[in-house]
Amino acid sequence: ITNDNNEGATHPHDVANVYFANPVLMGYVGDAMALCAAIGGVIFIVNTRGVRDRIDAVVFTFWNTFSGSFLVLFFLLATGQDVSFGNDPDIGLFGWMNWQYDRLVPEFVLVVVCTMVGTMGFYRAMEYFDNLVMATSCLAQPVVAIFLAYFVGVGNLPGWLGWIGNILVAGGTYAVIYTSDYRKRQGID
Repeated sequence: ITNDNNEGATHPHDVANVYFANPVLMGYVGDAMALCAAIGGVIFIVNTRGVRDRIDAVVFTFWNTFSGSFLVLFFLLATGQDVSFGNDPDIGLFGWMNWQYDRLVPEFVLVVVCTMVGTMGFYRAMEYFDNLVMATSCLAQPVVAIFLAYFVGVGNLPGWLGWIGNILVAGGTYAVIYTSDYRKRQGID
């Protein structure tokens, strides 16, 4: 593997840069990651619905975040990213423990908005809403995130392949909702 100057990559991070610089490979990697995320979302909804009555929301959220942290750690190690087991603010696993002003707002957003409102909110809402509503909201999250990122100026709209994927998600969601509604009207359920 060579970098832009046709020099051999000597550091794992250089290997990752060469690999991720190829747009064709990145397209396939992105599609594979999206497929894995969709499968993971289905597994999450099904398993969460099954354990909702037996596990407290705070305990579930802790274990969900804890296990997700290890998935991120394994991904970082597998892709050769620089990681330290100290409290280095840039590459340390405990870097979040540094009390720096510029890190407090993102940490607050991650803890309060993402974890408490997002994960715990989905978990608590399953008591009151049908699985179909929860699955639809999970499917709509990436599409909404694309538009939010675009409107606040931190992201771009997807290419034609992304639009096809968004249309397929919307169409599949509509088909499931329409079929469910039709079955209820016919008394098939």
